[in-house]
Amino acid sequence: MLVLQALVLLIFCIILVLVLFQKVYLIIAFCVIGIILSVTCYIYMKHLSFSLKMINDIKEDLKALARRRYETLKLTKSPFSADLKAISKALLKQDLKIQKRTKKLKLLNEQQAKSLHAISHELKNPLSIINASVHTLKNYPASMDKKLQLTFLQKIENGSAKIDLILTKLSLTSSLEQGFLNINLESIRLDKLLEELCASALSKIDISLKKIPKTLLADRILLEQVLINLLQNAGKHAKKKVYVEIKTRFLEIYDDGGLMNKDSLKMLGKKFYKTKTSQEVRDHSLGLGLFIVKEIIKLHNWRIFFSIKKGYGLRVRIYY
Repeated sequence: MLVLQALVLLIFCIILVLVLFQKVYLIIAFCVIGIILSVTCYIYMKHLSFSLKMINDIKEDLKALARRRYETLKLTKSPFSADLKAISKALLKQDLKIQKRTKKLKLLNEQQAKSLHAISHELKNPLSIINASVHTLKNYPASMDKKLQLTFLQKIENGSAKIDLILTKLSLTSSLEQGFLNINLESIRLDKLLEELCASALSKIDISLKKIPKTLLADRILLEQVLINLLQNAGKHAKKKVYVEIKTRFLEIYDDGGLMNKDSLKMLGKKFYKTKTSQEVRDHSLGLGLFIVKEIIKLHNWRIFFSIKKGYGLRVRIYY
């Protein structure tokens, strides 16, 4: 650039000298050369100015990328514009991922806090009954008759069983979530298993069973857990009766409670979720029953659907 300027200056000096000596042809020739060099100098200066502006814009874009201010990007047309655009898209995508992860972690922390609160609340109830019963037996042994002693001992036993059930559900939930549970598949007669359950542990629930011979390939212990949880859940909300129907393609369980809210359907099976009706029943559950059911169903590659049966209550269908 300095060389061009020096040449232009030199040519104009030569022209002045030639004017003094009145060399017309030489004056014209050097004037043309001077004009050409001046135009070249002007074009070069303009190009240099454009290049400097481009460099400054790229520097500003790099600063904006470093500060994660994507809205201020200029993305001036240059050999690097495509690269800058790709970098900005990649960083924006990464930022969105970080935001999602942060939101997910925040939600997870809130859920864990609620879970701990729920577990603490559910354990306090049986523990307080056990402590009160032990305190009574310890401080008033002489004045207490045999029947009353057995009553308090029964309360201690029930409270211990309740704590054991809570811990079992928590352990099963953790195993299902972490994928640590192995299933032992065997051929099981679903109709026979339901007959056994209705005649034993669930004998207090009035169950109407419509059945056909049906054999399933399943883990017996886990399948029992599913059926017991569903039948007990239906029994808690039923007015009088729980209905069970074995079909060729699915198993259907529903009750005559009619208290289920449609808005609650999409929340069923969520961990620690309890409907208002189950809280009103005061069953002191952790809200893990249907969560365990859904995870076991998933483990068997089956499907489960919740709906409201018109004129009745909650209807659960398991497609096997």
